[in-house]
Amino acid sequence: MRKIVIASVLHSDNLGDCVIATCFRYLIEKMFPNVQIVELDLGGRTSVQDNDRIVRRLLRWIYFRLPKFIRPLVPLTVWIAGGRRALSRIWKDQIYDADLIVIAGGQIFADNSLNFPLKTYTLSQLASRLQIPIAFNACGAVGQWSKIGKAKFASVLINHNTVSISTRDDASRDYLYSQLPALNDTGVEVIPDPGVWSNILSNDYCSLIRGYVGLCVVAPREVVDQTDKYSIPQLYSFWLDLVRTLTRQNVPTAIFTNGNSDDFGFANDLYQQLRRETCRLKGRSLTICDRPENIERLVTFIRSFRLVVTQRLHALVVAFSCGVPAVPVCWNGKLLAFSNYAHLPVLPQVGELPSIESVTKIALSPKTAQPHEKRLEEMQKQAKQHIFEVINSVMED
Repeated sequence: MRKIVIASVLHSDNLGDCVIATCFRYLIEKMFPNVQIVELDLGGRTSVQDNDRIVRRLLRWIYFRLPKFIRPLVPLTVWIAGGRRALSRIWKDQIYDADLIVIAGGQIFADNSLNFPLKTYTLSQLASRLQIPIAFNACGAVGQWSKIGKAKFASVLINHNTVSISTRDDASRDYLYSQLPALNDTGVEVIPDPGVWSNILSNDYCSLIRGYVGLCVVAPREVVDQTDKYSIPQLYSFWLDLVRTLTRQNVPTAIFTNGNSDDFGFANDLYQQLRRETCRLKGRSLTICDRPENIERLVTFIRSFRLVVTQRLHALVVAFSCGVPAVPVCWNGKLLAFSNYAHLPVLPQVGELPSIESVTKIALSPKTAQPHEKRLEEMQKQAKQHIFEVINSVMED
């Protein structure tokens, strides 16, 4: 029996990564029912572990106040001191005797404090020693890479053991080519995110929020740590003003998240403040969805909405897959790239955020943002075909 290892950030509390891995596994099982599948978490975890929010915020606060040239030395020191050996021990048993390791997708080619450069390098080196080929499927790429991160990614991608590389959008492929020109010789394909198949994960609806507008929020601290385009007060004001406008128009509204604990903390802060403002106004509905603990619950939430306004990529991907109109709040390139790839409308940006008026207009007439069913079918077919070709190449050996 052939053995395929699916590597992803499976046990992140941001369920978007679990959506990727689960859809990828679904497609393999559908096309190759006799293949043994092993799931590997790139963080070395075996389950979702909620870090204490106060401790995590403190560590993040300290880290981002270090000089920029010092920051990469922190994870590098941890990696050299024992992180590499610890991950190798965990992964060796999982990938032993495998025929192929596939990185299922996600924002893998990103140098977030050397996180993925070091982890993919460690996995690649281990796989090379065991003579197990690696494929990268529909991964995202973003700048700016550090010199160390670029060197590690180069070692992983420009490697005879790496048999296939694909990105999830044109912008990611172009960025890989700009950073590693040698990849022009081997070629990088553009393949849809496996999450376009997420409509198979749940057929249920949540009656309490059916017909609501769903607002998927991201903790402002995460946004400002990754880009200098926004401030925390600006992001708070955007969501507060949007909900106020929607409630004045008697549009039932629900705040929700992809499961990230910091995101949910922010969502709850928004809800408590807005509830104090709106609880006295009859006929104006505002609620907050519980933090989803699994992807089925997340898909059920999204499937129930009349419109999704989202800062998280995979809330957008799931909405697209389920045929739910969606408006991306494009605070980073990946939401814009997916919207362009999926032929979704992108609102004019005012100060790098969509105008409240334009979002409200779509909320009152969601069909103007309805996903194209034909485009979804094309992307699902393309994603499935690519996975078939990658796995089948191993089956035929």
